[in-house]
Amino acid sequence: MCNHESFSGPTPAMIEDGDWRAVCNDCFTTFRVALCDYRKTHGQPNAYGQRLPFASGPVISSNSLPFFQPRPDEDFDTYYCGCRGWD
Repeated sequence: MCNHESFSGPTPAMIEDGDWRAVCNDCFTTFRVALCDYRKTHGQPNAYGQRLPFASGPVISSNSLPFFQPRPDEDFDTYYCGCRGWD
């Protein structure tokens, strides 16, 4: 990590080009990003009819993310954002 807190991306244009990296706005270092493994079901009702919240966008990959799984052969890593609860 570069210790800056000013990150952006990936932008929709970057994603369309297959680029899922986050960029530090201060030093322009790039990082891999992680997406929730359940992102395809965000915003859909659960078994109790409650709408699940849409999680935040991509986050910078880190071993400290819950259920983090590095996927070096894919465009992004995965983790669990808590969208289905923690029970």
